Amino acid sequence: MLVVDLSNNNGGPIDFKQMKQAGVGGVYLKCTEGVNFADRNFAEWRRGAQAAGLRTGAYHFARPDRNAPEAEAEWFLQHLPRLTTKDWRPCLDYETHPADAEWARAFDHAVHLRINLFPLFYTYASFATELRATEPVGAGLWLASYGRNDGQEHAYSVPRPWKSIVGHQFTSSARIAGVPGRVDLSNFTKPRSLDTV
Repeated sequence: MLVVDLSNNNGGPIDFKQMKQAGVGGVYLKCTEGVNFADRNFAEWRRGAQAAGLRTGAYHFARPDRNAPEAEAEWFLQHLPRLTTKDWRPCLDYETHPADAEWARAFDHAVHLRINLFPLFYTYASFATELRATEPVGAGLWLASYGRNDGQEHAYSVPRPWKSIVGHQFTSSARIAGVPGRVDLSNFTKPRSLDTV
């Protein structure tokens, strides 16, 4: 399943019907960052994507250099809508130093306590190695590994301690109908792992 992720960096307007016609199965949308940023596009884009028949997921961009994980989880949960069968499991986007697996686990547990779901864990292969985790973080790894970053999917290695991934973000330079400019594109091989129920 092809999945696009969008944030305030993508601008707009977004035509989700065109995206679906182009073969996209769903979108992950930036919801929050740190403890004081909420993406102003999130609610509108979520409605538009779901109206076009796309599944949606919300992600939080971590700022472990600035805040406690519990504070960031609370900020995210304040902006996360009630999830339905049209939504996917939330996701923690962790790509900012310091690389701290325990910070990510604390965020995940704070989210789980409130919504009974552990988030996916998104990161780059090199960053995953820096975490030096002794066991997997999150409810599945969404791995960013671009190869030549030419819009095509290339071979990747699963970083330890994970044994598999649920999604592979294989490019940051894709062109997709309905989205102006270049976008991140992922292939999710285990889309059922994203379900909220």
